[in-house]
Amino acid sequence: GPRLVGSVRGCVEGDRMEIARLTVAPDVQGRGVGRALLAAVHAAAPAVVVRFWLVTGSASHDNRRLYAAAGYREAGTAVDAAGVELVRMERERGVSARCGHGP
Repeated sequence: GPRLVGSVRGCVEGDRMEIARLTVAPDVQGRGVGRALLAAVHAAAPAVVVRFWLVTGSASHDNRRLYAAAGYREAGTAVDAAGVELVRMERERGVSARCGHGP
């Protein structure tokens, strides 16, 4: 439709791509837009990319669940200049996303 409901940016550095600025309009969250954006940015990555990474707030539980379901695993933590605890998450290219069903 005519409305922008989400966006994402990927920045390639060597054989890695940083996933950044994944945003979804609040009124459409939980409808698969974030999952679709992640799948699209993964698919658009050049063949040289072997690993994806991103950073999110440690208290951003919904975001962390979304990324984990897309195959990301926690790879470290840091605290930014404002004192916010961040979690770095990574995934290898070719990792299948979990469908969310079963154990």
